[in-house]
Amino acid sequence: MYDLMRDALYLGLSVPLTIAAGWKLHRTGRKFLMDAFHGDAVIAGAVNQILVASFGLIMAGYLAMTVNFFKSFADLDDIVGYDLAHFGGFLIFLGVTLFFHIVVLGWMRGRARRRPHHGESILA
Repeated sequence: MYDLMRDALYLGLSVPLTIAAGWKLHRTGRKFLMDAFHGDAVIAGAVNQILVASFGLIMAGYLAMTVNFFKSFADLDDIVGYDLAHFGGFLIFLGVTLFFHIVVLGWMRGRARRRPHHGESILA
């Protein structure tokens, strides 16, 4: 019983935050990519989808790993304390993952701005 409550609490907090962060990355990342790819909406959209998918896979993998490694507990107080510690680790990992994606977006934007635009694809 406590194992189910523990996992439900952890996933109930973590999954909505992951979805919200991924949606924010999708919306704001597209603006960076449109600038990086000189307004080429097709390429910017494709790269944006790849970045959001990689974010989602990394976060889903982290959640799956941490849920599987929980210990058994005797009472609700132990569960809440342990879940809060894991949730703090999740928030740190979420922040690092978002920062990494922002660095990648900035790198792509800087690289694209150094290249002259003559109407050809940035990927050429």
